Amino acid sequence: MRCLCGRSFNWSEARPVVPCNHLHRDGLSFSVCPGCSPVAKAKLAVAQLGVGAIAATGVTMLTAASIASISTTMALFLPPAVLYEPVRRYRNHQRSKIIWPKKKKLYNVFAFAALSGAVLPMLVLYNDDED
Repeated sequence: MRCLCGRSFNWSEARPVVPCNHLHRDGLSFSVCPGCSPVAKAKLAVAQLGVGAIAATGVTMLTAASIASISTTMALFLPPAVLYEPVRRYRNHQRSKIIWPKKKKLYNVFAFAALSGAVLPMLVLYNDDED
């Protein structure tokens, strides 16, 4: 670009006469102009602090939901799993004595249910990392 006085300059590198006091947003990120005012810098600091607080709140809520899911399923299904385990072992032992036909081994379904509370939060965290 060429000035009225005849001097050439890059318009993208030109400093403004009046400093900009606006905060510019591009999606979730914020920025200010190179020749910005102190007010714009303060706005940028507040915006970045707000984004950080929202992110920290989201992580805290996700952690709390995971702990609640794990503890609830463990509280519901762990006692029956512990009580059923000797019965399952005895029945598998009795089935192993039968020669024909072969019977399938019995599994502790309560133990699978107790562990299901830990699997769901892991899947959520695994899928969240792919973004």
